[in-house]
Amino acid sequence: MLARFVSILAPAIAICAMTEMAQALPHAASELTESAAVYLRPYSAIPTGHYNTALLKKNLVGQDRVRWVFVKNSEGTTGWALKHQLLNPLNFSTRARLLAGSALFKERRDKVPTPELTPNQETTVNILEVESEWVLVFYKGQAVWTHIAHLFPIEKDAGYFFAKTAVSLSDAPQTKSRTLKKIPAGARLNPIEVKGKWVKVAFENQSGYVPTENIISRLDIAMKAKTAQGFEPSRRELLGQKVFGIIVNPLWMGSGAHHISLYEQPTLTAPVVAQLAPWQNLLQQDSVEQEWAVSFLKELGGNVWWENKSSDQLLKLTQLNLRDVKKIAINPVFSHLKIAAANGLYRSTDGVYWAPLREFQGHTPAFTFSKDGILFVEDKISFDNGEHFTHFVHWDNLLRSLRQNRLGVAQTLRILNIETLNSGSQQLILELDVGGSRPIKAHTVDRGQNWTILKI
Repeated sequence: MLARFVSILAPAIAICAMTEMAQALPHAASELTESAAVYLRPYSAIPTGHYNTALLKKNLVGQDRVRWVFVKNSEGTTGWALKHQLLNPLNFSTRARLLAGSALFKERRDKVPTPELTPNQETTVNILEVESEWVLVFYKGQAVWTHIAHLFPIEKDAGYFFAKTAVSLSDAPQTKSRTLKKIPAGARLNPIEVKGKWVKVAFENQSGYVPTENIISRLDIAMKAKTAQGFEPSRRELLGQKVFGIIVNPLWMGSGAHHISLYEQPTLTAPVVAQLAPWQNLLQQDSVEQEWAVSFLKELGGNVWWENKSSDQLLKLTQLNLRDVKKIAINPVFSHLKIAAANGLYRSTDGVYWAPLREFQGHTPAFTFSKDGILFVEDKISFDNGEHFTHFVHWDNLLRSLRQNRLGVAQTLRILNIETLNSGSQQLILELDVGGSRPIKAHTVDRGQNWTILKI
C-alpha cells in the first residue's frame, strides 16, 4: 500500500528503455527555433532527445502536475524532493474533517465535481488512501476523491500505523508464536489495541500482533500529545497510555520506508545534496509545482513526456527587512512557525529565512491565526500553514446579508481585518470596506457559510 504513497521511480529501467529508443528520437537541431527535451517517462532524470514544441503541442494527449517540496531535516540539511515520494500527516490519519462545499470526484481524472456529493457543512470522513495531493475518502456511502486542501487532520485520531521494517504478523503477543502473514516494510496497518511491547493490528483483512518497535505511529511524527497531565511533547512511550489528542505539525513530511534523494534544485538533473535514510522527520519550507505534458508521436508509435511549464516561479528563501514588515503572526499551536506581511505574505520556520506565499505577492493582505492554529488570509483558509488554500467565505450569503441590512456594496469591496473568536476557528468577524464612509463588520458562527451584520 505504501508504494502508492512513496513510490520511487526506477531510473535504471527508464535509462534502459531510453537507450533502446534513443535512435528513434531526433536530437536538438540548430534549425529548430523552439524545442523541448522529451522523456519516455515523466520526471525522468535523463532526456532521450528533443522535439519541436509546436509539434508536441499539436499532438498533446494529456498532462500531469508534479510538486516539489523544499525540506529540512533535524540536522539542518535542506534540499528539494518530489512530494509524491514523501509522507504527509494525512497518510497517518484514519479520519479527517472535510470542508463544506468541497469538490468531490468519483475518479481522479474527472474534471467536473459530482454535484450531489457536495457537502453542505463540515463533516468527518474516513480516509481510505492518500496519493500526494489527492485523498480517497468514504462519503455518503461512496469512495470519492478530493484535494488535500479540503481536508485537515483531527486531534482525536490514533491514526494508522506503518510497518517500519518487514515483520511477521503473529497470532499472539509472544516471540514464539505462529506467523499468520508476512508484512512488507512500509505497509499501512490499522491499529486495534496496544499490549505492552506488542500492538494488535489489522492487515489485509487479517488481525494479529507485531512488536511495537516495528511500527511508526502518529505519536512518532506529532509535536504534542494531550494526556491526563495536559499537553506534553509527543513521544513513543505514550503509545500504551491514555492519549486524548495528538497534534501533528501540518508541514511535517517523512521519508517513509525508502531512501530519498534531496536535490539542489527542483529537477532530477540537479546535483544530489543528501540521501535521506528511511523514516526521517522533515519540515517543509517551500514548494513549487511543475506541469508536464504527454504527446503522441505517430512515427514512434508511442507517447513522450516533456516539461510544459517550468518552475519559473521558483523563489529562494529570503531575509526580510524589518522596516518592510507590516505584521507578524505566530502560530499559537506551532510557535516556531511565523507568517509576516511585507508587500506580500511570507512564511518562516526559524524566524530568519522566509518563503513567499506566492498567491499573495504584491500586496499586504488581511490575515490571522485562530487559537487552534488555522490560518486565514482574506477569504481563504489553510490548514497546513499556507501550503494549500481554499475559500471559506460564501460570498452569495454574505452579500445577501449586506443587502438585507440596506448596505450597498462598491466594486472595491475589501477585507480589512480578520478576527477569530473563542478557542476554535468556526466563529469569525470580518471587517469590510464596502465603499461607505466607514467599514462594517460581519460575523459568522459556521466558518463562512452564514453571516450576520454587526452594528457599529
